[in-house]
Amino acid sequence: MQPQFSVQNGNHTIFIVGSSDDAFTKTGFRNWKNATGEKGKLCKHANSRMHMLSVERMQRFKSATPIDVQLNKEAEKIRGKKEQERVENRHIVETIFDVVRHLAKQNSSFRGHDESDDSKNKGNFLEELEFLSKYHAPLRKWMDTHPENVSYFSHVSQNEMISILSNLITEIICNEIRSAKYFSVQCDEVTSHKKAFMSVILRYVTDFKITERCVRLVRVSSLKGISLAEVIIDILKDLKLSLKDLIGKGFDGAANMSGKDEGVQRHLTEAGAEFSIYFHCFAHRLNLVLEQSVETVPPVKAIFETIGDIYRYMEGSPKRHKIYEDHLKANGITSGKMAIHSFSDTRWTARTENLEVVINVYPALLSMFKKQSEQNNDSVATGLLVRLTGRFDF
Repeated sequence: MQPQFSVQNGNHTIFIVGSSDDAFTKTGFRNWKNATGEKGKLCKHANSRMHMLSVERMQRFKSATPIDVQLNKEAEKIRGKKEQERVENRHIVETIFDVVRHLAKQNSSFRGHDESDDSKNKGNFLEELEFLSKYHAPLRKWMDTHPENVSYFSHVSQNEMISILSNLITEIICNEIRSAKYFSVQCDEVTSHKKAFMSVILRYVTDFKITERCVRLVRVSSLKGISLAEVIIDILKDLKLSLKDLIGKGFDGAANMSGKDEGVQRHLTEAGAEFSIYFHCFAHRLNLVLEQSVETVPPVKAIFETIGDIYRYMEGSPKRHKIYEDHLKANGITSGKMAIHSFSDTRWTARTENLEVVINVYPALLSMFKKQSEQNNDSVATGLLVRLTGRFDF
């Protein structure tokens, strides 16, 4: 038997094979013949269990993966796992971007009134992701297991994605304008809910075609010509477009826009657009011509006055509007334009659309005014009935 030393390691005992003869470790040999030969200590040692185990362990050590290689492999494994997670996360973000792009393209709202977990309708964005996850396993996994502080579902992430898409589209437009070199600017202001806004449209030629792009809808604090001009100048500077390449300025006829002294067009010229030419917006000009022409043709003027009175009669009372809807059904009118709207002072289309409505619902209007006149003794309905039947032939 060869002497063995044992070492306790937790619940395991490790046996270490020791040397069987001090001649190999301490005293050495005084007579070499005692070491050689078939009966020598070298031969006996070569056939001993200790030697064979040591050789086996040496071979095993030589064939084993070095520790630095093992560490490198573990590090590579960790890097591979992180890279896989990065690819999966990137795929999830691309999917969410596609949902944002789809909703934006469809001009749909994103957020819901109630986005809590137990809400029956969380809004278009979250509901579309929920629907898509039924056929998209990685997205479903992300929605169920994403970290609490990272989801990409919040309104902050939505707005950031919308902003990124907006910047990309704007950059494409600006590259087209730089290729075209020269461009015109068209602006118009509008007041909504006691807030003033201005749209900025750039007009240029690309591939031999006239192109118009709305690049901004900005809220303005002042409607003075110089203030609006400063807003336009700041926008062009932000888009890295030169005022020297601005050759056209299209606005309506309002003094703050077209005025030769304090209008936007003059301030833009003085700011550097010295080669630009002001032109009155053709749509506004056509609208003004039609508006003034109507005023000089009594039958046409009377028709639109009648339509305006019909609108005020029906929309001035929810009850009368309900009666109008009942008469539409009674007369079998279920298609085409049926809603009469208020007139716009600057849009001729508001009149033409209302005229199409009246033509479409004419039988329903007659039956409603007749019933209101006979049963309720409604003098306004009587007057409208007379005007529709006695004076005009629609």
